[in-house]
Amino acid sequence: MKQCVLVLALLAIAPLSLADGAGGTEEAAPAKRCLSLSRIKNTRVLDDQTILFMMRGKPDYKNTLPYRCPGLGFYRSFGYGTGINSICDLDIITVLESGRRGASCGLGQFVEYVPEEDAAEPADDEEGGSE
Repeated sequence: MKQCVLVLALLAIAPLSLADGAGGTEEAAPAKRCLSLSRIKNTRVLDDQTILFMMRGKPDYKNTLPYRCPGLGFYRSFGYGTGINSICDLDIITVLESGRRGASCGLGQFVEYVPEEDAAEPADDEEGGSE
């Protein structure tokens, strides 16, 4: 019985350890619930469930929505309203479909994001050396 419970527990947490191929790495820093609107330089929609928030100053953040947001990846444009000077993980975004409103979807937590080229810098002695 104890072995069965252990196997079920391991199966339940296994999907949490799988990496998603979003084209960058996520730092081990804790997730943020909100971002200051004045620090957001621009956004980049990757697909129906992933948005990159490029910040003024580092770090940048990736937001993975808890559920797929229809049309987000196709139109790559969204709007939001907030009564405070922040966008938060419980806020709702609305897909902007060529001048009209589309699906409305909830955001997820903001996780620090480092592009792949920044994460894998070459060592000084490997490149540019003289022979």
